[in-house]
Amino acid sequence: MSNNPFQAPLEAPAAPSLADAIRVVDNALVVPSGVRLPPRCVATNAPTQADDAVRKKIAWVPSMIYLLLLLGPFPFLIGYFVTRKECLIEYSESREVRSRRRNMVLVNALASLAFFLGICGMTVLEMPFGVWTMVMLFLLSLIAFAFTTNGTIKIAHHDNGMFWIKGFHPDYLYDLTTGA
Repeated sequence: MSNNPFQAPLEAPAAPSLADAIRVVDNALVVPSGVRLPPRCVATNAPTQADDAVRKKIAWVPSMIYLLLLLGPFPFLIGYFVTRKECLIEYSESREVRSRRRNMVLVNALASLAFFLGICGMTVLEMPFGVWTMVMLFLLSLIAFAFTTNGTIKIAHHDNGMFWIKGFHPDYLYDLTTGA
């Protein structure tokens, strides 16, 4: 052991075990950022392959931040980026769950494209009521598109570096707490 305070440690510090890093509170998994979950589908609790792992960065902002939208988009964006907390998590999803979400994203993308083309067509035909109807349907399809692309799990709360994440199958949470 050297007396040099700037010397790198000779061995890496031990990573906390999964049991020490996570806990379940009210159907939410409480984890620190950077956690790696067991190879089971978070939506169905089915066993998964090693290549079914998803490494994702998900963000959380306080819900009160959306009140800044009343002041305009710029105060909202500033508040969003100042208060945003990000959690890096590695979890597994079965191929069926990923395929179902991919199909929903594809359907929403095609619907958005169809409504956009409808807007163009109604504009050319000079049908103002049809244009506004298509604009509303287009906006609704974009909102649906945004919700379907996010994934299975979402952050519900953040406190002291820990993230409360919801969207897990109840059996998945039970297996984590019992160590099965």
